[in-house]
Amino acid sequence: MTAVIIIVAVVVILAIILFATVLSPKRREERRLRAERDRAAEHHRGEARQREQRAAVTEQRASEARLEAERVEQEARLERERATLHENRAELHERGLADHELRGDETPADETGTGTRDGRFAANREHDRFEEELATGRPEDDGPRAR
Repeated sequence: MTAVIIIVAVVVILAIILFATVLSPKRREERRLRAERDRAAEHHRGEARQREQRAAVTEQRASEARLEAERVEQEARLERERATLHENRAELHERGLADHELRGDETPADETGTGTRDGRFAANREHDRFEEELATGRPEDDGPRAR
């Protein structure tokens, strides 16, 4: 009989321990809460990864937009330079300093009639070709040409 009492006591103690550790509503709630926390944390990590990817794409688009803006700005600057060039050429024509262009001469005549501009560009038509490229916006492939 004492053996039965000892076995019953052990079974009761094991049941109490089992109930306290595994089947306890408090422990069940803790396990459920831990699982919910893990799911919530994984959800937020996944959302963070997606937002990081979207941020990288947005930064790339912003970088491309900056490059496009710089290109357009350079284009505007080039157009202003061309406008300035044409304005300067108009002033030269108004003052009679570009009559050689109207006559078709290769080099402008200075006051002495020597056909040079202080000797700076006497044998070199590169300057005229450069001015023509600026005025037209396209390089000439056929080399220097007579006007």
